[in-house]
Amino acid sequence: MAGRIQPSVTELGGCGTMIVMGGRDMSAIGTFDETLAGVVRSILAGEPFTMAKGDFLDAAYAANPEDRPRMLRERPDTEDVRLYAYAAAMADQLAHEWGLTTPEWALEDRTFDHEPFFDYPEPRTDEMRLVLMVQSPPAFRSRKIFTTRNTLSRA
Repeated sequence: MAGRIQPSVTELGGCGTMIVMGGRDMSAIGTFDETLAGVVRSILAGEPFTMAKGDFLDAAYAANPEDRPRMLRERPDTEDVRLYAYAAAMADQLAHEWGLTTPEWALEDRTFDHEPFFDYPEPRTDEMRLVLMVQSPPAFRSRKIFTTRNTLSRA
């Protein structure tokens, strides 16, 4: 699959092996929460949004297809309307791309009932807003989240 990130494996000179994905040591099983709800927890704990999102996408694209529903299933626990809507858009779009059923929490009214926002750094020109409105993947656009067409892609 084009754009798929594979974990890097580093031999630690007789001390074992470290598996690194998205900048995180994955060798300690159970310490990396590979769920969208885990992404939200990480962001609320102070991890930068782009890092938490990227780490999740790296894990999701590298995961076995049968593990992917679990990664989307848990409802994120946040009152941040934009963060909840963004997580719902991710769950909906990824479920569609992977041929899965969208989790029920991602279809709740509150994921659609908020002010529109543009997920793009400055400058926010009218032209850039128009581009994002056209390019946004359907699950994002339907929730009034305007972003780049490749927002869920990894290089």
